[in-house]
Amino acid sequence: METRWTDLLRAAISIRENELSSVTLLRRLGNHSRKNRLYRAFRELGRAIRTITLLRYLVVKFNELLANCVIYSTACDITDAANAIAAEGHPVDTDDLATVSPYITHTIRRFGNWTLNLTPPAAAPTTRLDLEPRVLFAP
Repeated sequence: METRWTDLLRAAISIRENELSSVTLLRRLGNHSRKNRLYRAFRELGRAIRTITLLRYLVVKFNELLANCVIYSTACDITDAANAIAAEGHPVDTDDLATVSPYITHTIRRFGNWTLNLTPPAAAPTTRLDLEPRVLFAP
């Protein structure tokens, strides 16, 4: 692609200046021109652009996944805190509980400072978000 860069630019400028129609170029670079150097250069350029687009998409999806994991972890922490308050015998008001959100967008950094510990946990983690009955129905 590097050796044919000037040819690629010449074709692009010719199309922009209306000296060559894109239809004519596509007809010349049709299925029967796989040995054509300009065809191969355009094909490699297209592959590079597609790869860059896919990598950008993956970064966006990774950020969304990380945000969802943070929200899920916060929801688990809120559930554990409500269960602990109920276990101590204090009533948990459902109206107060309804105002707590795992997705806080102000006064904190969205992702905070994260340190990754990649060692597996000693015991299987619990992933239930169920509130115990004493949280919703005070004795």
